[in-house]
Amino acid sequence: MERLLLSFSKRDYATFQAITIKRLPRTFRKERFSELAEALHSLGKLGERHCERAGARAGGGYIGSFALHFEAGAVGLQLTVVGEKISSFSFSGPELSRALLLERQGLLIDRVAIADFKGRASQVFDSNQTIVVTTRVAGATRDKRGAVDIRVEVRVFRGRAAVSVNRHFAARKGRVRDGPLRLRGVLRLQQPGRYRLALTAFDQLKSRSAQGSVVLRVRGAPTTRPRRVSPEVSSKTKKPHPLEKTPLEKTPLEKTPLEKTLKKPTQPLEKKKPPPKAKGPTNRRASRSGATGT
Repeated sequence: MERLLLSFSKRDYATFQAITIKRLPRTFRKERFSELAEALHSLGKLGERHCERAGARAGGGYIGSFALHFEAGAVGLQLTVVGEKISSFSFSGPELSRALLLERQGLLIDRVAIADFKGRASQVFDSNQTIVVTTRVAGATRDKRGAVDIRVEVRVFRGRAAVSVNRHFAARKGRVRDGPLRLRGVLRLQQPGRYRLALTAFDQLKSRSAQGSVVLRVRGAPTTRPRRVSPEVSSKTKKPHPLEKTPLEKTPLEKTPLEKTLKKPTQPLEKKKPPPKAKGPTNRRASRSGATGT
């Protein structure tokens, strides 16, 4: 195993031929060897490695299964050894598959993520809700200044029919950091149903493209239930019958007891008659004279 990994890390095809059986280099040619070596190199430095399974092989030799931990992720290695030479081997792992695809195409959409406007990832959205689509593009060509020119196009399919096409859904132009690019675009879908977003990234500097897709579902607008009103509230807001009168809607001819007491005409106060005057002399002298004279 160590000699096999060393041949790939040094990109030494002669060493690879020396440690394998004669018929293996005939099927695993130098172009394929170089492609796999570059893909392994793009995963970064090799760290820990350990044997997961090993055993004797029927007819001689042994079979081994190993886990290799690179900086970008884990890669599995299965190999068969007959005598002192490798008769077969295979690498596996999602990160290695992505690196091989990038090595073959040069440009790759390795991930498409969808979320709402708050950044919450989801596959189901409401009608006319804002949908944020993030496209991660790897392998973009950079010029001497380190600038890129990438454009993303999106085609929206509902079933087999194309609903809309946006040729400038997202773009990135200018100097950027090393590593994959993340381009974001926004769209809204009104009709409920199942949709497929077909995205195409165009490398304007090298005239190449890469494809990716994602599936989502749009549901109808949420229905609002009528608000229930408690009996107390409903009785207060109930409109009276047209023939029914409230205390404030009395007719002009009807008067309340208070109005009757306030508007009752008051009777004039009776004047007291002075007491009758006594008959006789009008002065004290006359009364005295009348009393004593005979």
